[in-house]
Amino acid sequence: MRRTRLTTRLVTGYAAVGLVAVAVTACGSSSSSGGSGTSPSASTSVDAAAAALVPAQFKSGITVASDETYAPIDFETTSGSITGFDYDLGQAMSKELGVPFTFSNVTFDSIIPALQAKKYDVVMSAMTDNKDREGTLDFVDYYQAGTSFVVKKGNPENLTALTGLCGKHVALEKGTTEESVVQGASTACTKAGQAAVTIDSLPTDTAALLEVKSGKAVADINDSPVASYIAQQSGGTLDAVEVASLGNAPYGIGVLKANNGLTQAIQAAFEATVKDGTYAQILAKYGIASGSLTTGTIDGATS
Repeated sequence: MRRTRLTTRLVTGYAAVGLVAVAVTACGSSSSSGGSGTSPSASTSVDAAAAALVPAQFKSGITVASDETYAPIDFETTSGSITGFDYDLGQAMSKELGVPFTFSNVTFDSIIPALQAKKYDVVMSAMTDNKDREGTLDFVDYYQAGTSFVVKKGNPENLTALTGLCGKHVALEKGTTEESVVQGASTACTKAGQAAVTIDSLPTDTAALLEVKSGKAVADINDSPVASYIAQQSGGTLDAVEVASLGNAPYGIGVLKANNGLTQAIQAAFEATVKDGTYAQILAKYGIASGSLTTGTIDGATS
């Protein structure tokens, strides 16, 4: 469901020491070039079958839009290098295809328009594959994530479900699926005769977290692996509370529908990383193996 990550931001506060030592990378950003990383263009691990699927116009390289304020999926090191699960997976897929992947930091709500303007070729940004987005992009699904509240330690408002948000103030990142989910919850509150949810839709998830830390908002709503990571890195000041009723949804690598050949190549490259064990190693590195997939389904959204 996702986001835009950190340049001056709190990866800073939320990147674990072990991850900061490794240079790697949702919902144009600070604009569209806050940081970039390029993976090697050649490797002895090239998967010949996957590489053969790459259309001619992408043989020289694939450009990737990614919002870098969503640790541990997408973020920046203290030196400004893009890192995280998506970037590492992009590097691994680059090696499978023998084609360089160049990542750029793009604010989450600008990513799809940037692809439509052909500024970038694909999106890897913890972006939820849903039916609405499938109207614009094709997605190769590569991870399953749930949804959680990020709240102050001890969950003082006892938030466990969307119905508990009525009359409360929440913060989240603009353009994410969480935004539409909370807007729907607010409508349900008023239909039930309760007060609406006050929603602050902010440019970055970092800004939303600051509202929770300051007490302005009672919760930030995030994907479960990100919420858990934030809580782990908060020094005991924040908790993550899963919203079980929302279930899981897939992250997808998004490609313009006109570039179907590239979609097929991305799918083959992802599945090659699953087969050779690289995908599992990357998941383990970031502690998010619970959302692993075994196949790269194209457009696998159910809602």
